[in-house]
Amino acid sequence: MKIKTILLHSFFLLAAAFTLRAADVVPKDTPKESPLFVTGKDFESMDDRIFPLGWSADGRFAWICKQSNEAADECNWVVTIQDMATNKTVATEKFELPDKPENGIARFWSAHGKATAALLTKHAVKRTAPVMDHFPIVIGRHRSFIVLPVIESVMGTHEDLQFGGVKSFQVFRSSGDRKAAIFGRKYDGYLFPFNVAIAGCFVSPDEAHAAIVVTACWRGYEGAPHPRKIEALAGFKTGIGD
Repeated sequence: MKIKTILLHSFFLLAAAFTLRAADVVPKDTPKESPLFVTGKDFESMDDRIFPLGWSADGRFAWICKQSNEAADECNWVVTIQDMATNKTVATEKFELPDKPENGIARFWSAHGKATAALLTKHAVKRTAPVMDHFPIVIGRHRSFIVLPVIESVMGTHEDLQFGGVKSFQVFRSSGDRKAAIFGRKYDGYLFPFNVAIAGCFVSPDEAHAAIVVTACWRGYEGAPHPRKIEALAGFKTGIGD
């Protein structure tokens, strides 16, 4: 009887160990993160995180955003495909995972990688490993095309909470002496961010399209700590290849 009990205990221990190892296996095609913010373990759920997926030949860019989460039990992972020539979203899908430290990109991809890959295939997005560049960006065959966008904000004060922040902003494409508005947002709702800034840029493999990452700091639900979010990706055609 004792021998049977020992064998049963050994079996369940081995099964549990195998299950843990299987859950921790990182799929080979798991997307890589492009870090936006410096943070610590005490505030690791307070900032958005971005995992770029790739581009289509006609300038559609796909990425995953793990959205900041102040207090909810579930964490949203949002897959977006955007046409960077028109700044129109062509597809978006939201998934949820329990908000636990172990539920990172590997767990997300194990659970939803096939659905995400099918969405990319549907919109002709090729999986690559895009890396976010920082400004000033110099592209072109002879590194002769300089991209240095500008963001301009209109500030205001919240009527009730009495904090200053951004009521609207516009992103301008700038190259040399050329300047043209490519994206804008106006906050008509009750809340608006403290500030907005450009974090970096993703450039398509053929350098014909670019996606500027605009981030913002928002007021926390009950004050500090304040979350930082991906506010928008502002796309434009660089002119290379035209």
